Amino acid sequence: MERRTSAGFTIVIPTHNRYEKLMNLIASISRIKLTNLDEVIVIDDSDVKRELPSKMGEIKIRTVTSDRRIYISEAKNIGIYEAKSEFIYFIDDDNEVDESTFAFAIRVLEHNEDVGAVLPSVLYKQNRDLVWVYATPFKKGRWEHELIGRNKPRDSSLENRVVDTDALPNAFLARKAALQEVGGFSKILPIYNSAYLAYSLKTKGWKVVAHTGSFIFHDVLLPSKFGYWAEHQIPDKTRVKMEVRDWYIFMKIIHKDERLFTLKALSRSARFLVPNSIVYLLNGGKLRFALIKSEMEGVVDGLKASLDKERLELDSQVTSFP
Repeated sequence: MERRTSAGFTIVIPTHNRYEKLMNLIASISRIKLTNLDEVIVIDDSDVKRELPSKMGEIKIRTVTSDRRIYISEAKNIGIYEAKSEFIYFIDDDNEVDESTFAFAIRVLEHNEDVGAVLPSVLYKQNRDLVWVYATPFKKGRWEHELIGRNKPRDSSLENRVVDTDALPNAFLARKAALQEVGGFSKILPIYNSAYLAYSLKTKGWKVVAHTGSFIFHDVLLPSKFGYWAEHQIPDKTRVKMEVRDWYIFMKIIHKDERLFTLKALSRSARFLVPNSIVYLLNGGKLRFALIKSEMEGVVDGLKASLDKERLELDSQVTSFP
């Protein structure tokens, strides 16, 4: 079935060391006849590069490689620079798509000029009746996000709605003009970028919403598996450090005038640091202690950065967008 949209769009896929998942994602895109898909741009900073096809089915694929680890924020900024379309759909390489993924999101942007970005609902690939998340608004106090529908069966009463959201995990469609207005993804957060982008867009007056009738399928462990939430971290100790560091920095940006910030941040972060440490010990194999060390280094670096008010204010305004 052909899915028609009136606005041209580009798909940007950052990838790092997940070739098989990347190819599964591209194959799922190629199965949908998208008349307004201009191209798929893959930003690859994998340790070992593997040649990708320039075409799969009717879709054009262009690969941009980096000889150094650039992380997801910089990869996405390269995608913004390279894309020529009015709309850009960012999607992580460990997802797949179906006929609902693109058309509804594009319709939201076409019909609502004040919307800067649209998040799809995320289901588990291994169980498409189980919700990874519908939307991610801030909880009261803005120390964490409400993961609507997380790890629950699909709920028809929550679907086919447009709702406010404060983070854009895994995938989202954005206006290139809105991304350019905020300068793309901030260089100060190489990993923890989706919440900061939503924050930046809203600060500039753009709405950021989720469309709960548009779906992607996350190729990760099911929640019945112990440690499922830290699956992506175990092979990548550098990412562990940077994710923790970025969380403290983002929280400081959000809570810049908060009294006793350091104590409050340490208390809040224990909610994910402790269970992650347990997973590293039990599932980390030979890397278990290196992962815990990286986690602690992230705490120290993040707190140091959050206390450098002058540097924080400067860096949060400057991006790596070309």
